[in-house]
Formats: sequence, C-alpha cells, structure tokens
Amino acid sequence: MPQWLKDLTGRKFWPDETPPYIDMSIDFSDVPVVNMRLYGDCALPPGTCAFECNQCFRPGDIVSCKSLSQSFDDGPTSQTVHLLDHLESTGQKATFFIPGTSAVKFPHLVRREYDQGHVVGLHTWSHPFLPSLSNEAIAAQMQWSIWAINATIGKVPKYFRPPFAGMDDRVRAIVKKFNVDLVLWDRDTFDWRLNLADSGETNELSVLESIEMWRNQNGGGLILQHDSSSKLVKLSIKASKLIGPKGQLTVDKCYKGGRPYQ
Repeated sequence: MPQWLKDLTGRKFWPDETPPYIDMSIDFSDVPVVNMRLYGDCALPPGTCAFECNQCFRPGDIVSCKSLSQSFDDGPTSQTVHLLDHLESTGQKATFFIPGTSAVKFPHLVRREYDQGHVVGLHTWSHPFLPSLSNEAIAAQMQWSIWAINATIGKVPKYFRPPFAGMDDRVRAIVKKFNVDLVLWDRDTFDWRLNLADSGETNELSVLESIEMWRNQNGGGLILQHDSSSKLVKLSIKASKLIGPKGQLTVDKCYKGGRPYQ
C-alpha cells in the first residue's frame, strides 16, 4: 500500500474481502430507499430499475457499442498474460473491469493492460453483489477499488461495471457519487458458467456460435466475457479471432465524448 493511502486511510495494509468505509462525508440522504436484497431476489418496489432482474437501465448507462467489442471482467489472473499477448499481436484493444483485490495481487498485469492501450475500469474491491450491502459498505467497495487502481496505474477510472449485474436505483445513486459512468452489456456469452462443474447448456461451441451470430448481424454490441481462468482466456482468444482484428473498440470509443479516466 502506498504511503499516501496509508496517510489517507490510517491503515497500514490492504483490507480483506470486507473493506472498511473511510468517512469522507458522503451524503447518503438523497439515496432512494430500496431494501438490501440477495442475488435472485427481484421482489422490488414498483418502478425500481434493476438490471439483473429486468434488464432495466437508466439514461447515461452504457449498454452497447457501435462496433461489436469484447470487454472482460474479474481479472487479471496469471492466465491474462496470454490474452494480452494475443491482443498485442493483433493490435486489438479491449476494456478490462478489475476488482481491487486482483489489482493488488497482479499489479504488473494491470499496468501492462494500461500500457498496451486497453481501458482499465472498476469492478468493486472484492466482487460482492452490491444490492446485498449497506450504503456505507457499497461506498467502501467503491473507495478501495478506486484506490487500488489509482495506486497501480496512477489514474482513476471513469467506468464502473457491477459484479453479477447487481445494479438497482439505490446502488446506482451511491456509485454515481464517485463520478463514474455505469457500463453494462447487451451481448452476454455466459462464459463464466464454464468454470462450474455443471455448465448446463453453455459450452465453448455455444459461446462461439453466439459471437459469430452477433458478428454477422453487423449491429454492434458490447460483449461480456471473463479472463478469470485458463479455460476462459483461451475461449476469449478464439472469440477475438472470430470477430477479427478490425472494428473492436474500447468503451470510451463506443459513443461520442467518452473518456476512460477522470
């Protein structure tokens, strides 16, 4: 942990999976009242916008891209180096949404992502389902993720993607206090299921067939993939080859006026 962060937080070491909220006078008085809930609980007040429940998003949320483009969550891991080698060889750029704990564990890979011209985004500190947390705990997840990335690349990301698509109006209001833009997706590969013992109907072929279909539609889209295991990195490289070396964009180039860092 850098000295400036020790001075700011009064702590000597990075936190565990449950980071402490550091009081910075955040005003929670205007945060909508939505009950804390577990993943899968979609019993919401009428009019509540919750992406993981009803694919609802608000004006200003980034959901798609004008060109079919990959984005990656949950890395880096030791396997991400192979994906970066591939992207470097083709000249392709991508957007990586990184938990703070991963940035602390693999800072050299986060710096390489940044140095290669990829966009580094926020993905909380420890990857919880944010609607299950208190207001202060959500803020703590944002604080420590920002500090981890800033300590690694010297920048504060502008883009944030919620783990498990956990985004409702309460979470959105708190997250937006950190001056970030929310990035969701409209092309879900469900590749994370391949890390499970039972992946159901999702397999490598089904993922690649979906990507080929999206490519042939020529309608653009923002693809959600993961670089959290060797299996998923290999699949991501195959998907990259299928899309081709031209046309993929980082999130900031998906729309007019985008900028990746604050």
